Amino acid sequence: MEAYATGSFDIFALTSFGKGSLLFFDLEAIGGNGPGQDYPTLSGLNGDAGSTQAVDGIDRLNLLEAWAEFSMFKNTITITAGKIDLTNYFDINASANDETMQFITGSFINSSAFAVPSNSPGMRLKTSLFKRLHFQAALVSTDNSGQKLFDDIYKIASFGYTIAPGSRFESNIRLYGYQHPLAGNDYGWGISFDEVLFGHFNIFGRYGQNFSEVADFWGIKSAWSAGTRFVVTIAQQILAIGVAYGENIPASTELNTEKVAEIYIRRQLNKWIHLSPHFQYIWNTNGTDNEIAVVGLRTQFNF
Repeated sequence: MEAYATGSFDIFALTSFGKGSLLFFDLEAIGGNGPGQDYPTLSGLNGDAGSTQAVDGIDRLNLLEAWAEFSMFKNTITITAGKIDLTNYFDINASANDETMQFITGSFINSSAFAVPSNSPGMRLKTSLFKRLHFQAALVSTDNSGQKLFDDIYKIASFGYTIAPGSRFESNIRLYGYQHPLAGNDYGWGISFDEVLFGHFNIFGRYGQNFSEVADFWGIKSAWSAGTRFVVTIAQQILAIGVAYGENIPASTELNTEKVAEIYIRRQLNKWIHLSPHFQYIWNTNGTDNEIAVVGLRTQFNF
């Protein structure tokens, strides 16, 4: 048995500088790599870990996002430009998309097969019709240096449909596809859905697949995951329970299929503090014959 600790700090600001316009930035510092440093997996054990400390031992504050957004024609068209995080817009999911408040395993934050570059300069265009049909596309540089912005452009587009928007039974299905310039301009695609049942239960699922060159570049040929989340308010505080299972199929036929499971219970103590114990179990970690179990406690402060 081994013990690890990791922590992250985010400070962000969102402001409007005119009708239909937003300006956003997010600064982040992370201490500790968690157990994933010694027990690597195809999906990542902790999506909120990954030390930003420099080799000289000094903690660094990173600019995670910085963008401006403009909405037109009663929010029918939205344009976002700046340093953006594509996972905020593509492969999103109401029940499994936030490593700070929901599942912490990489497979249940985004599809493990989603070959997406890190936050980089780019632009996104989204259009919505009747609050039900959604189409969006984005172009981002695969190089975060800010140089040669029009070289090695990553391209992605998605189509989404919302069922019963604004109701207690709001549900979504999304299909997306991308072209990766660092993998011979080959392609990958994915689909996800989240559905609300009886007001408290949410079910979700994802599937992603990469074509040959993207699979070799990313290391994963395909991946799927599914699960449920139960949310209820007790004594004016939120209680959430999540359960999920997924499989990651490596690009190499010499590696085994990695299987991942997680359960968590998240309890809101007051308006600032949340606690959530997590249990993770991974079979065939990183395509090997090894298995690991992780028990963790996440504490979150919002202020």
